[in-house]
Amino acid sequence: MIASIDFQSHERFLDYCRRPSDQIELEEGVWLLAQTRYSTNNIERGKIEINRHAVELSRRMDPDAAMIDWLGVMNDYLFNELGFHGDREDYYNEQNSYLNRALDRRAGIPISLCVIYLLIGWRLRLRIEGVGMPGHFICRAATEDGETFIDVFNQGEILTRDDCISLIRRAGHAYRSEMLKPSSAREILARMCGNLFAIYTKKEHPTETRWQQEFIKALNGPEAS
Repeated sequence: MIASIDFQSHERFLDYCRRPSDQIELEEGVWLLAQTRYSTNNIERGKIEINRHAVELSRRMDPDAAMIDWLGVMNDYLFNELGFHGDREDYYNEQNSYLNRALDRRAGIPISLCVIYLLIGWRLRLRIEGVGMPGHFICRAATEDGETFIDVFNQGEILTRDDCISLIRRAGHAYRSEMLKPSSAREILARMCGNLFAIYTKKEHPTETRWQQEFIKALNGPEAS
């Protein structure tokens, strides 16, 4: 059931979506989106948890290790030790699309899990980016020998570019090189809102559906170019 709507938090996020792209930052945006549904205290707990995971990983990682080894440590900690996982049983639960709830539940959909992965990795100064493939969202890391893709929804499975191209083709899409380009903060936020729009439409929550539509319109508007 949808709780009563805090219109001020929705307006705040909508104003943020209307900013020029160089003024949109992923971490600020995802917390503002989460605040449209959850309290400030809940959001602050999520920020603290991101920091805590980054500090713990910094203790475990060898600063001289290769990137692929850093990814191995990170994957072991997040997926094997903490139990982060893709929510296959209740994929379209709206909680999977709000970062604080994905952190609390240690479950989410590809894009929310990738955002968690990015925010932790950036605190460790890892060169990682989000990649919005058709129908799936993954991360990309710059490695010593080129690039490595990480399927965060699938327990951090390591993929090559050829693996990603195969996934795209198996999903029924003709591969184009731009399908594996890094996604901007604006594009990631628009995709998250698109997921929520689909969820709230299906669940017949017209007010939230209209808000998500407004967010998407602003994110895809003139400032997106």
